[in-house]
Amino acid sequence: MIDFEDPEDHLSAHRFGWVLPVLASGASEEELAAFGHMATTWMDAHPFAPESQGWDSYSISERIVHWVLLASALTSVGSRDCGTIRRDLVRGIREHATRLRWQLELRGESTNNHLINNGRALYCAGTFLGEPNLQGIGREILEYGARNMFTASGFLREGSSHYHILLSRSYLEVLWYAAKSGDTAFQERLRDRVHDMVDAAVFLMNGGLLHLIGDISPDFPPEFHTGVGDVGLAILAPGAWAPSRRGAGWHCLFDSGDGVMQPLKDIKLAQVKAFDDAGYYRVTCPPATLTLYVNPLGYVPTWSHGHADLGGFVLDWTGRPLFVDCGRATYRETPLGRYGRSVRSHNAIAIDGHEPCVAHGHNGYVPAMVKDYCGPPPDVQVEERKDWTRIRAKYAGFRRLQENLVVTRTFDVVRNAVTITDEIEGDGLHLVETFFHVHPEVNMTSHDERGAEFEVGDTRVSLALIGTDPYRMEILCGYGGDQPAGWFAPRYGLVVPTVTVCYRQKVTLPVRNTYVITEANRV
Repeated sequence: MIDFEDPEDHLSAHRFGWVLPVLASGASEEELAAFGHMATTWMDAHPFAPESQGWDSYSISERIVHWVLLASALTSVGSRDCGTIRRDLVRGIREHATRLRWQLELRGESTNNHLINNGRALYCAGTFLGEPNLQGIGREILEYGARNMFTASGFLREGSSHYHILLSRSYLEVLWYAAKSGDTAFQERLRDRVHDMVDAAVFLMNGGLLHLIGDISPDFPPEFHTGVGDVGLAILAPGAWAPSRRGAGWHCLFDSGDGVMQPLKDIKLAQVKAFDDAGYYRVTCPPATLTLYVNPLGYVPTWSHGHADLGGFVLDWTGRPLFVDCGRATYRETPLGRYGRSVRSHNAIAIDGHEPCVAHGHNGYVPAMVKDYCGPPPDVQVEERKDWTRIRAKYAGFRRLQENLVVTRTFDVVRNAVTITDEIEGDGLHLVETFFHVHPEVNMTSHDERGAEFEVGDTRVSLALIGTDPYRMEILCGYGGDQPAGWFAPRYGLVVPTVTVCYRQKVTLPVRNTYVITEANRV
């Protein structure tokens, strides 16, 4: 038995998701037989026992879906051994589904996307096994999830871009199984909601570039699902095909009826996209693309995969990431795990070392707190003119520290420049820290007391603080210890050093700071 340092890696081994990249690449008969043998060996070595590793409901759900795909692939292999393995897999899927239906992840206030995963597994198993009862339970859960766990505009209510992609994938798989099995009525009931999810996925991936807002799932690396938006559009708009430009990934596991499903061409986004119910906003004004996630609740609840990122943003320049959320590399309660959820790993503001909002399990336990403590929801206003766009976000999460402590961040986007103006109300002496996190592929070419200059592809971009209040700028990169800084997680389980620019001010409030991001020599 391999001894994994992170419990999530141990669980991933039990879930068999690691077979999918090989299946997506076109597994050979030998590989299919080897994977099938591993699955039957797992069944013999891990009989069900309450509380045993790998028998939690989420792991059962994942294993069911992955074994269904593996058993389906084994259908095309004619050897007697593979036929025996497939029969054993079918038996295991049936036993798993029977177990899962009695241990659904209904967790009261903490119920989240795990319940959807249970429904997906039961529906897929029921379709594969020809068991209508399992299908029916799956349908009920999936319809409940589509109604209640996504916003009206189609975004998963969990503050995580990666989890939205994964859950959109789950619903697309269900639609595919529904179409293959002739479950037309269910397919039609889900279609409009899944269409909204796909539209949201296309928005979040922004031409293939997924910003890692909120938690990163340990199940799969983000790049494995870059085809989710394409597959969704293809399923929902059959007949509108275009040549695939993507490599092997989840999208290769499903066909359109006559070969590998081909994605649609990229959608052209409008200059301003605003989804107030979900808290996502984007301004596209070449060469800049500014994206904000402003948690519409103003706090991170128990069921969420969100972070203490209120007031944060990400910024692309010439189609390349410049300022990014740093991501969360581990769910463990370690300095690095806490860093990933904290304000310190986002392009946001900390006051006296505190977060801009309450995040359940990080700096508070939401069910135990009165609503007034968390503060009112943020107020976001969008103003658009011919050559200028403004997004103003006013949030009051800091009022738990001081009644009149309110922050208004204003983003002005024009051609070749983004200006961020922070107005911090309040009184008394406070430490204000403002963070800017640079993507690891961006080189910092120079810096001084005002800011820094970066090389983004062939373009030089500068960041500078324009103000009169005293401040100190620090460059942080790859710092460890109890207060890590300067780390970026491209996927779960991996961190790489990157540059963090931090402005520190010990000032008497109120204060107003203006940061200008522009192509070099334009300030």
